[in-house]
Amino acid sequence: MSADRRNIRFRRGFAGAVRLLIPALVSAAVGSWSAGTARAQARDIILGCEGEGCGCTDDTRSSAAFVLYRELDDKAAPLGRYPKGTRSKAGLVFSVIDVPGEYVVDEVKKASLPVRKGDRLHTLFYLGEGEWRAKLAGRTVEFSEGDIVTRAITPSRYTVWIQISVGSVHGYAKTFPYRGCLS
Repeated sequence: MSADRRNIRFRRGFAGAVRLLIPALVSAAVGSWSAGTARAQARDIILGCEGEGCGCTDDTRSSAAFVLYRELDDKAAPLGRYPKGTRSKAGLVFSVIDVPGEYVVDEVKKASLPVRKGDRLHTLFYLGEGEWRAKLAGRTVEFSEGDIVTRAITPSRYTVWIQISVGSVHGYAKTFPYRGCLS
């Protein structure tokens, strides 16, 4: 087996293991940073954001101004407004589902998937590396790019939030005020 094939197998195995931990991580991270997260926790939240390298940074200073909130909700009282260049630390990234969306499966190219032509998928989310996740009748299904063909009835919409620490203040920003790893 080639090194590339082993690397792909490891990444898929590792990604699968991480996905099993996601609900616990989201609950622990959102709950531990703020006592006032009841509104945010009532909504569906996905750990991470769409695409390769999203939410990734090694910066210790912001490259843009940002507002820090106590909750994953821009209607909450802000903890503070910070200018570009603020010494800060980025934490986890979350996607709050604003509209789950609805998609019809028009074609299934991989017969082993639990998806059939005509099924309706919700919360279609791009994981990166050509991998997708969606909800089908309340359960999660994952598939690779090209495994199925879908048609959007209503597109999914997400708001991306990032945990940020500024000294002893911990909260969430609706923008990503850093240079990304892929920038």
